[in-house]
Amino acid sequence: INKEDEYGETPLSIICKKGNTDLIQFLIRHGADINKKNRYGDTKLIKACMNGNRSEVKNILSADPKVVDEGNKDGNTPLIEACKNGNEKIVELLIEYNADINKNNFNLLLLFHQLFY
Repeated sequence: INKEDEYGETPLSIICKKGNTDLIQFLIRHGADINKKNRYGDTKLIKACMNGNRSEVKNILSADPKVVDEGNKDGNTPLIEACKNGNEKIVELLIEYNADINKNNFNLLLLFHQLFY
């Protein structure tokens, strides 16, 4: 269930990109590793934030709220990715789960900059 393809993607990370909430829940219930990263360091939560599906984000955070600030190789957190993609509802949800609004990425781009520029 956690086997990777040549890009480090697992079935769960691929489904997170596609937005099938029922299948995401199924994979998590059957032991899919929600903390496993692909070769770019993207977590399943980051992928779900990029996809813009709030229910996916909520499922992942409900399963493991500690991943809320886990960044990728560029230092982008789920909150930064949600801001970059203009997903206000996901931003609100991440903040409800105590996402660090002061965390910046390795390029020192603060969330304020991501939101307004």
